Amino acid sequence: MRRYTTIVALVACLAAFWNGAAMAGEQAGEGLMPRDNAINEWLDTYKTAWQEQDADLVGTLFSDDAHYAVNPLEQILAGRSAIEDYWRAGAAGSQKDILFDYEVWSDTQQMTIVHWTASFTRAASGERVNMDGVFRLVFETNDARPLLCARLEEWWFLAVDEQSAAPTNIERETLQGTDMRLSLKTKISTPLFDETIAYYKAVFGMEIAQEWDKDDDKGAILVFADGRNEAFLEVYYDARAHDFSGLSLQFRLDDLNGFVETLPPSIDREGPRPRPWGSTYLYLRDPNDIMVIVYEGGM
Repeated sequence: MRRYTTIVALVACLAAFWNGAAMAGEQAGEGLMPRDNAINEWLDTYKTAWQEQDADLVGTLFSDDAHYAVNPLEQILAGRSAIEDYWRAGAAGSQKDILFDYEVWSDTQQMTIVHWTASFTRAASGERVNMDGVFRLVFETNDARPLLCARLEEWWFLAVDEQSAAPTNIERETLQGTDMRLSLKTKISTPLFDETIAYYKAVFGMEIAQEWDKDDDKGAILVFADGRNEAFLEVYYDARAHDFSGLSLQFRLDDLNGFVETLPPSIDREGPRPRPWGSTYLYLRDPNDIMVIVYEGGM
């Protein structure tokens, strides 16, 4: 009987403690969304941002000075703008049929641990990618709602279903049976004419294949030195400054580490960084503040 009475008393004490803690929490944060609901709302918004490939929506999840570590052993993105740029340059338009699910494993005021899974199809190759990862999230502690993340670290594994890949030598129906060969030319109009040419020569070893300067018409066409000339870069002089935000020039190669070793020391760079879709990216900025991405893997 004494043992039973002791157990009842202990349960009563614990119940009083929990009720007191709950009342204190309600008084301290009266009218606030419960924390677990707020965390689920944050993760649901992250899911929507990924599925809609919306970098601006991703930005709403982080504080102004947030830190985002795709790989904690590499350079960490600092600030909301850097996080938005990371998403804008990478996932936007490159994935489709995106699925994302999560389970909160642990939550304290100090950190939240989340297990997540994702899958998507690479738009360029048709490969199906499966991912399994963990978030370590640290939220701002000012009881703000919705929650703002001050630090995100993630660890993930990736597997590619190569059987799902579309043929890489796709022929357009309109070109079948012809000898037509396509190539791509990109044009940069800029007041920094000489600086832009010098940059692409120094970084990629490009050469001037054609140039002109007559009256108010001045430009040059650069090609890769390998002679294949399947891609051209036209640099055109324009005294007006242009806004290139949202634009990125992306170059795929087979040996990213070898490329990094050839870069002149004066060239600022970030990375290389592994990306969730299986590629590894090196981030550069040309004199016009155009994001230049050099990568290996994927399409």
